Amino acid sequence: MKRSRYWMIISFLVFSFFSLEAKANKFYHTRYGKIHIEKIRRPLFTQIDGKCRTVEQDVTMYCHDKLCFLWENPEGKYEEKPLKKSRVLAMLNVLQVYIDSAMEITAYTPKKISWSTIKGKDGKTRHWMIETPRELCPGYGGAGYNGQAWVAIPKSFFYEFYNTIYKETPVVPFIYFYELSRNLYDIKFDNNLDWNLENDPSKYGFWTVGINGLFGVIFPEIIGVNMQFHGQDIPTFKESKLVHLREYMNNKKWNFQNTWLKYALPWEKEKGRTKSLDDLISGLFVYMYDNFGGKIFLKKFYKEMYKQKNTPSRNDYKLRARNFIRAVKKANQSKKDIDSFFKSEMKWNIVYE
Repeated sequence: MKRSRYWMIISFLVFSFFSLEAKANKFYHTRYGKIHIEKIRRPLFTQIDGKCRTVEQDVTMYCHDKLCFLWENPEGKYEEKPLKKSRVLAMLNVLQVYIDSAMEITAYTPKKISWSTIKGKDGKTRHWMIETPRELCPGYGGAGYNGQAWVAIPKSFFYEFYNTIYKETPVVPFIYFYELSRNLYDIKFDNNLDWNLENDPSKYGFWTVGINGLFGVIFPEIIGVNMQFHGQDIPTFKESKLVHLREYMNNKKWNFQNTWLKYALPWEKEKGRTKSLDDLISGLFVYMYDNFGGKIFLKKFYKEMYKQKNTPSRNDYKLRARNFIRAVKKANQSKKDIDSFFKSEMKWNIVYE
């Protein structure tokens, strides 16, 4: 009897150990379909001889019904342990919840790319790929297209994510929020919002990146995960954006002309450091999200921003800033006087001239 009870306890512990992962968090499910695994050969964005190139590679597809990781298969000395299917499916589920939540707020569906569309042997066609190369070239944390359903994020970040997915609250590297938010950025905003800095046509795109920073702050909490960026968690990362907004708002010497038309934030430049305008844009969006109505505000902001007219040139910073203000005013859910906010607190007086 004692022997039988002993083996019953051992069996229970073994079963509990192996079932623990599957019960660990809400992302272990098959809402978007079961995992499909398939080996293929196709172009992949990766590092070859120190340079980023798109080359034919042996790849393993890990997909549910909507989204795929395209895993660069190891060569010779790069031996890797097999990935656990349940973990990879849970990771895909986390990212799909993020994508669905962000699409609801932005009211934007990324354009499909023919070379990023794959029909599997299961007969299902997927249009959204996360290429996962062994590594990318120096300076590339990841890569992605504005408004189109494709990103590339190297295995180092994949493993950071993979090694926490079984926890009750997984930790998602910021790069996934950053690059996927590029896909959810409507390039219409290149024509009615984003403006050149320092009259230099090569210095634009900072509103895109600023919104990427916002998404890294708000969406981890919306979908119920943690976020990590070079050791920063969500509150620390959020504060790193708001600190620039406070510096700008609380110091009389900063204004629209010497800050919002410059590539480098002037107070950081004075200290010999380089932080670009996108950090301030992120701070402004975080402030507005917290004070002007949260998700309702942001959803209405996108709706109103789509209505704003295009301008002839990216040098039309006044016209585009006015577009932005109009969208904020329409979306505002608070009692805050938005014109007063932009004139007095944001010092955008020149925009009203």
